[in-house]
Amino acid sequence: LFLKQQLLQQQLQASGSANLQAASRLARRVYVGSLHYNLSENDIVLVFSPFGKIENIEMPKDDASGSHKGYCFLEYSQP
Repeated sequence: LFLKQQLLQQQLQASGSANLQAASRLARRVYVGSLHYNLSENDIVLVFSPFGKIENIEMPKDDASGSHKGYCFLEYSQP
């Protein structure tokens, strides 16, 4: 993990500031899959907040059923 962070930092330094912001956001986003359909955003936040402050959670909903699709994206405040 540390090596990946070092490589990411090297890539960020080599790119421009716009790329820096995009790469920083990607480094803070986490995909979480295979979620039970009874879980809510609050349940996900309770489980993942010990790993850092969560700025945003995206839980796409199925138009037909109205429930989430079984996955989400978390965005932490820091990578």
